[in-house]
Amino acid sequence: MKLVKVPQLAWYEPKELEIPLPYSWQVEIAKMAGYDHKALTPDEIKKTIQNADCSCGYSNDTEEGMEQLIYQKMASTANFLQMKGEFKIAAQVWQEAAELFGEKHEKRIRIELGNNYYRQKRYEKAVQIIQSVLDSDPNNDIGWFLLGDCHAATKHHDLASEAYVRAININPQKAGYRVHYAENLMRLGQLAEAEEEIKIALSQEPWSIPALKTHAMLLEQMGQKGYNKKLAAEVYRRVLHLDPRDREAAKCLRKLLR
Repeated sequence: MKLVKVPQLAWYEPKELEIPLPYSWQVEIAKMAGYDHKALTPDEIKKTIQNADCSCGYSNDTEEGMEQLIYQKMASTANFLQMKGEFKIAAQVWQEAAELFGEKHEKRIRIELGNNYYRQKRYEKAVQIIQSVLDSDPNNDIGWFLLGDCHAATKHHDLASEAYVRAININPQKAGYRVHYAENLMRLGQLAEAEEEIKIALSQEPWSIPALKTHAMLLEQMGQKGYNKKLAAEVYRRVLHLDPRDREAAKCLRKLLR
């Protein structure tokens, strides 16, 4: 076996993934443009953007496009790191993006940072950042939604409901907002209201697994108060039909069928 090294995280702390391949294979490495060049520092990136028309052969008309491309690459890297659970490194990437593109993408970056701290379970810091966005942009539905998630995580369910309602009023077509609101209403014991919200969410996205699972949990909870649990079991079957690997749904279904 021979090892082929493939670069990863080219935009932040580059690493190499070693892939073992048979010696009999003919392998060619297609390197991206600039692969062998020295990496730029954040200050050098900023200077290059500011002088794009004279130092890199770009005209003023394409400078904004190049800046947007760099921002998108940094955002993609940060999101990839968050998917891998590398939240602290991702936060550093967002901070560097804020230094480079703070004026143009300030709200988006602060929202992403708030989400990052939320996923780190640093809820107080997340609320502080998200609230700063909402103070200047009270119609930011994503901000209200994340604020609701933070309050729900810290068991401030009344505040969470208020935030979810604000998000829904701004963007009523977002089924995910209603799903989280329904889950919060369930924690408050407001099952009828939760059922109304989850029905609307399912009418918007009938095959949404999070919506179906929340509906099943709601029916199960209502079943404990005298309702029929068979419908909950049927909803869990629908979830498993969409995703047979969903262990949580499988476990809940087995529990209901005992």
